[in-house]
Amino acid sequence: MAKRTYVEAGVRITSASATGAFHDISQYITGINGFNVEALTQETHAMGDSFPEHTWVGVKKIDDITLDGFHDDAAATGPNALLGYANLGLERVLKIYVSTAESYKFDVIVAKYNLMPKRNELTPFQSVLRPTGAFVTST
Repeated sequence: MAKRTYVEAGVRITSASATGAFHDISQYITGINGFNVEALTQETHAMGDSFPEHTWVGVKKIDDITLDGFHDDAAATGPNALLGYANLGLERVLKIYVSTAESYKFDVIVAKYNLMPKRNELTPFQSVLRPTGAFVTST
């Protein structure tokens, strides 16, 4: 049986496209919806078959990645500066650390940004990042 240990996940993102420096925004992030990788298929069963059959079409897709956290407009490298409304449509590189020995890196486009102010509470934000291709695993 594998030994289970606590490892804090981390999130880093560039301030520009692939050439930008990575900024650690982990302290602002309270949740990530995860990243779902799907092999696209097409139904290929014939009429009259009792069960559907599928064939992989040779393409994989990564669903949108949603980051949740608390808004911070003071930090030059915080979530508002890197993911806020002025960044919509811009390319970033997102790196998610899931353990001390494994991370996933994606080229993404900042697709959505949402501020949700509430009375007597910190202002949460939500940013939707749309992957533009394959991910890279590093150890």
